[in-house]
Amino acid sequence: MTLLPIALALGACSALGLGQTERTIAVTGEGSVVIPPDTVVVTLGVQTRGTEVGLTVAANNETAERVMQAVTQLGVAPEDVQTTYFSISTQPRYDEFGNVTEDVTYFVDNTVTITLHETESGVTLGQILTVAESTGGVSPVPLPYAGESAPAASDVPTAPGTLEYAVQLSVTYGIR
Repeated sequence: MTLLPIALALGACSALGLGQTERTIAVTGEGSVVIPPDTVVVTLGVQTRGTEVGLTVAANNETAERVMQAVTQLGVAPEDVQTTYFSISTQPRYDEFGNVTEDVTYFVDNTVTITLHETESGVTLGQILTVAESTGGVSPVPLPYAGESAPAASDVPTAPGTLEYAVQLSVTYGIR
């Protein structure tokens, strides 16, 4: 128990020190840069339905291969074309009375992600043709009080808080 008083005494002495305090400055910064995009990521998908899994997969493979060939023929490098999703799923089939049968429908999905490094499409923007605005959400609508007697407005504590409004614009340009 003799260590505690000694530790407290040493702490008090070091806190008094020689009357000097450490001078500091703390700085927090944030930076950002705005640049035009130099890549575009496009996701294309092929979905095939069928009653036989082997034929459905084969048909999907053929279509997906044609999509990938068309993309590379347009000048996209093969390393910028990547299969990002492949799935085979089933859905039961029903008879005319709504009863499940032993037959199923197969769904084969193949998704390819393409990275384009050249974002100029050979056209320049012309005049603005349309501008569409959409706002997010619906404002609350006050409903009439259905109780026995409404409380006085001065009796209800309220806090204004803050409101956030978001607007989205869609612009369609003509091209030259």
